Amino acid sequence: MMPANGSTDFGTMLRERRTGASLTQEELAERAGISVRTIADVERGVIRAPRRDTLELIADALELTDPERDEWRTLRRQLSMRRSGTAPSPSLPQPPNQLIGRDREVNAVINLVTQPDTRLVTITGPGGVGKTRIGQAVGHALKDRFADGVAYIELASTQDPELLLQTIAQQLGIRDGDQETPRSRLLRFLGQREMLLILDNFEHLRSAAADLAELLSSTSALHILVTSRAGLRIGAEYEFPVVPLGLPKWDGTRTITGLQSYPGIQLFVQRARQVRPDFSLTDENSASVSRICAYLDGLPLAIELAAARVKLLPPEQIVPRLVHRLGFLSDGLADSPDRHQTMRAAIGWSYDLLDEADQRFFRRLSTFIGGWTLEAAEAIAPPGVEPVESLSRLVNDNLIEQLSSADGTARFAMLETVREFGLEQLHMRNEYDTVVGDHAAMFLRMVEQAEPELRGPGQVEWLERLSADIANLRSALEWLHRSERDPDPAMRMVASMTWFWETRGYVTEGRTWLMRALEFPSTPSVTRMKLLAGAGWFAHIQQDSTAALRYLTEGLELAQSAADRWWESWILHLLGRVAYFDGDADEADRYATWSLEIALDLDDSWIIAWDEHLFGLAAFIRDDLEATRRHYERSLEIRERIEYPEGICLIHGLLGVLSLREGDPEAALQRLRKGLEAGQRIGARWLLINWLANLAFIAAEVGEYERAARLAGFVESMSDFTGAIPIPITRVMLERGIESTQKQLDEETYGDCYETGRSMMMADAIDEAHSISGESA
Repeated sequence: MMPANGSTDFGTMLRERRTGASLTQEELAERAGISVRTIADVERGVIRAPRRDTLELIADALELTDPERDEWRTLRRQLSMRRSGTAPSPSLPQPPNQLIGRDREVNAVINLVTQPDTRLVTITGPGGVGKTRIGQAVGHALKDRFADGVAYIELASTQDPELLLQTIAQQLGIRDGDQETPRSRLLRFLGQREMLLILDNFEHLRSAAADLAELLSSTSALHILVTSRAGLRIGAEYEFPVVPLGLPKWDGTRTITGLQSYPGIQLFVQRARQVRPDFSLTDENSASVSRICAYLDGLPLAIELAAARVKLLPPEQIVPRLVHRLGFLSDGLADSPDRHQTMRAAIGWSYDLLDEADQRFFRRLSTFIGGWTLEAAEAIAPPGVEPVESLSRLVNDNLIEQLSSADGTARFAMLETVREFGLEQLHMRNEYDTVVGDHAAMFLRMVEQAEPELRGPGQVEWLERLSADIANLRSALEWLHRSERDPDPAMRMVASMTWFWETRGYVTEGRTWLMRALEFPSTPSVTRMKLLAGAGWFAHIQQDSTAALRYLTEGLELAQSAADRWWESWILHLLGRVAYFDGDADEADRYATWSLEIALDLDDSWIIAWDEHLFGLAAFIRDDLEATRRHYERSLEIRERIEYPEGICLIHGLLGVLSLREGDPEAALQRLRKGLEAGQRIGARWLLINWLANLAFIAAEVGEYERAARLAGFVESMSDFTGAIPIPITRVMLERGIESTQKQLDEETYGDCYETGRSMMMADAIDEAHSISGESA
């Protein structure tokens, strides 16, 4: 029992009770499920008052009665109160405003840092993401959970890692002694305490991380919570990465209520009200607020700085000024640290901690838009930099992030605010033109390598690779076109990208680039020939026959002059396609025959399959359905043999259209669904538009009129967006489906369904198509 004066310490009580129960320290530790070190520390007085959970585990192991437990708990409280006055703990800063959108993170960190075996947790993330606020919120939540409370140490002003322990000791109020070093005084002080030590802004002191390991090894009752832009990389560490706030993808259809559920939007609105109390989210400004938060990557600091501008400008006027984010995002709160006064300062703090080689690599990586692969990073790395190691450090420092991809390929990216800082640094060092030129040259090599692969078994893989880098490809094209050097690289890049644009349905974009490339003054060349073929092809897809004939005729002359028989055969085929679109079956047959003669001489199965395809189209408009099927099936057999995914997709869809003409809607439905599946795999938007148009007709035929209206709305919306117009036979089917649907639905119902379709995503439209009843068909 405990004496009335309370003079007995826990060490004495525990030792007497343990020996009275004939238990060794090891046996008691095993019963209690705690370490032998903890039992020894309590008995020796290193831990004067054990933690609450430790006390309960020991009490259970010793089978204390309820009155005994109460006495032990009372003593623990008395000792905790007595020792808490030996040195003041630095108080936690009071939050200046509400912490928004971080409940999950705060609760997760609380759960981590209170686990007995998780004694060092590092909250990591990029500058401005809110690590300090999360750490402070955790501290406030746990101030009564530790016997000696929570001590908060701000380290931004401590520049020398050698002074880390001395700084902690000073802020804990530990007095200097004549005999002891600051290190030993701090170790002794912490060894007697059960507390949470929060170390804020540790990233520039990481070389002193081993000191934290020493603190933890000196006592089992200390837990440390660190905020840092980079992990500490020591054995005891549990890293908790913090990402930017969640944001909606603005598509024009979200309601105000829906937008208000996103933390990034909530933060903007609350901070805007601090400078303009009458501010609210409205139908008029919601799109702009959503775009502001998206442009700023969901970074809380950036959103707060932008919201402060509402005092002067409405959100609609803020949006265009974010083209240059860093200059606009300034003028932080007066009581914020210097590094949080501007976004430039926040990012600069991390950049300045890099060594010179990593800074050079970081600057070069800022030329990538939307991410990059390891191979791309290696290609652009400056001399003397080991890319894998440098990327690892930049990821750890949260200046870049590693992305997940569907195929498992490692990709990396920068937040746009961080990327803009990197580009500024390139300009400041007069490196911009050289590095961006290297970036453009690399992507030129990539598309030239991809061009032949897009016509064979590697098509899907290369389409995915190019799609992942579409923003980089556009950037490279812009740079090459603006460059005052030789126009040939720009022309070559456009010519090589034609196949990608066609397959993925970027028809308007592709045709625009082709026109720009053809404006360059140039002598007749193979590159110009390819550009003319591409321009004619895209004009044909957009049913501009006059332009298509003009470009293709000139391209054919260049191919014949250069004795380039492959391109001669392909351009002849394209001229036949134009004739087919114009309804001239005989002319289409003639061109297909000329093209086929050359393709057979070259033994080029790819063009042979296209010519069989064209013979089938010509037979279709003659209503010779038997010949149509024969040519289509020959084309399909060749394409399956050479493993050409787009061609296989195209023929499945055309066989579906043929089945419709033959009066077999059930077979048509099956074939068109095969076409959809193949088209989805390769992302062939133009072909998907065509097959969905025919499926809209089938939906109307089986009486699913609302579904037909939705599909019609989607097809016309996607056609407007991509510039890809359905082929003539498909357009006829779509118009017939729309006509019958409008007869069956009242005007309001049809209009609602049609508009719903116009706002659908491709995946939604395909789901609609797969839901058409096959039985009714």
